[in-house]
Amino acid sequence: MTPDGFFVRVSGANPQVQTQRSRDRRQITYTFTNAILANRVPRRDLIVNRFGVSRVQVTDSQAVPPSVQITLFVERKAPNWEARISTFGSNALGGVALVPVDTPQRTALNPPYLPTPNRPPDPPPLIPPPSYGNPDLATIQAIDLGNNDSQLLIQASRSVVYTSGWDRSAGAYRINLPARLAAGIRTPRTGAGSPILRLQLRQEDSRTVTILVYPAAGIQIGDINQPNPQLVALELTRTQSVQVPPPLTRPLTVPPPVNSYPPPNTSYPPISQPRPPKGRLVVVIDPGHGGPDVGAVGIGGIWEKNIVLDVSRQVADLLERQGIQAVLTRPDDRDLDLEPRVQIARQVNATIFVSIHANSINLSRPDISGIETYYYATGARLAQVLHRNILQGTGAKDRGVRTARFYVIRRTTMPSVLLEIGFVTGQEDASRLSTAAYRSQMAAAIARGILEYLQSP
Repeated sequence: MTPDGFFVRVSGANPQVQTQRSRDRRQITYTFTNAILANRVPRRDLIVNRFGVSRVQVTDSQAVPPSVQITLFVERKAPNWEARISTFGSNALGGVALVPVDTPQRTALNPPYLPTPNRPPDPPPLIPPPSYGNPDLATIQAIDLGNNDSQLLIQASRSVVYTSGWDRSAGAYRINLPARLAAGIRTPRTGAGSPILRLQLRQEDSRTVTILVYPAAGIQIGDINQPNPQLVALELTRTQSVQVPPPLTRPLTVPPPVNSYPPPNTSYPPISQPRPPKGRLVVVIDPGHGGPDVGAVGIGGIWEKNIVLDVSRQVADLLERQGIQAVLTRPDDRDLDLEPRVQIARQVNATIFVSIHANSINLSRPDISGIETYYYATGARLAQVLHRNILQGTGAKDRGVRTARFYVIRRTTMPSVLLEIGFVTGQEDASRLSTAAYRSQMAAAIARGILEYLQSP
């Protein structure tokens, strides 16, 4: 986010960008052809509530040629937006600025947002940049913990506004402020004993400060507000420790695969019904999103968080009835950050970690449906087994097994996967995921895959 709109950093060839506004004027979609998303870019809705834009949706398509879509959800009477190519020097490509068409032209004293190319991931030195003739810009003077460590307090020299939300790619809570950092700014303690695991400050450009808050284990990010115009307060709440349920031994056979929807062009051999493995095994099931974070919103207004919670509960129940300890990172519709999900898996010494999500793309692409399975490092075999069982058990379209750097599978220490059990924006997937019968079918396929993986050498 920039003071005037949005900046899309790109690398490689000069992008080809097409802009289209929906008939109801509520969506403006930029399509970048011959483009792919970097792994760190979140493929989720980003809450904005600025410039007349309520949220931004970033999706990609694996069609030929590949493309990336960035959709702005705007008010009906909002002005049109355009894409402006920004470059560094005569040839080097910088990115694409997305701005309203009525944005006034910048002067030399107030230049457009041009981020430093090839910036390293670590923050730059905390040296206040020049204000470019803007003495009214606020200065962030101090960041402290207050109210018995239950608040993170950001103190500015004058009235300041902010935007905030979860940066799912970084696994941190992001706060953006039109300001500059003071030299030698005071920051709170982090690490052991602090509710903040890490705090990262960035002077993104001459007018924008970004603060990334990484909560410690057992800490939940709450509301953000302004007690006064110069102070921003972020609530920090301690959650209760995880209680591991005892193993259940009630006999239950996981339903066999339903073959009425055979996946096309597959040659998977039939698998025998797995039996519960011996020994103490713990499986952590992670329903994505929750609470105010509804995840993707699909056809008919279905919410990702509700779909994945239902499927996850059923998977956990099937596993427990087979004598496997199953731990849900969120057993109900609660808000849960990414780091606590990872800490839960570590605390219970999980054998495997399975995060369950539902995919999405632009609502103008109802033709795209299918299953995607992601892993990082040691989760390759688990991903293959689960993916095959889901395809066999549901007949869903196969969109492949891939590697990714999603926070919850990258930061866990046991074999971990992230399942995208269908597109809520896909006509075929959305109609199925909306039914309880199909969600039970999906849960049975996932449970069967987990049992097969656990019993195999």
